[in-house]
Amino acid sequence: MMKVKTGDVFNSVQPLAILGSLKLPVLGALKVAKCSRAVADAIKPAEEVRNKIVTDSAKKDKKGNPVLKKDENGKTKEGAFEFEDEDSVVKKVNELMETETEINLNSKIKISSLGDVEVQGAVLSALLWLIEE
Repeated sequence: MMKVKTGDVFNSVQPLAILGSLKLPVLGALKVAKCSRAVADAIKPAEEVRNKIVTDSAKKDKKGNPVLKKDENGKTKEGAFEFEDEDSVVKKVNELMETETEINLNSKIKISSLGDVEVQGAVLSALLWLIEE
């Protein structure tokens, strides 16, 4: 088991998907797949809490449903809620992202297991907690 900041785990989902889409040696591909699964499992509780924070804090219509934000053309933005106090929501979500999450991993991804693939620095940057030389 590893303890990691919840925000680091959230920020690893897309970079792991990118890494997993590359042609990797078998052991590297297996380790990336295991890490992806462990990350997905680890963020479930925090995702539920984050969704509750956002949903509970959203402005509600007359039926009690969250009100969606509208863009400059008046079209609704899917999944973007309006808030009475957006700063408070951001503060609560940031606080959640600073908590520690336990992730069921015994080891990190070794750079050598990835072979000779080219990876953007931003992908590796988001995975620094998960990669070792």
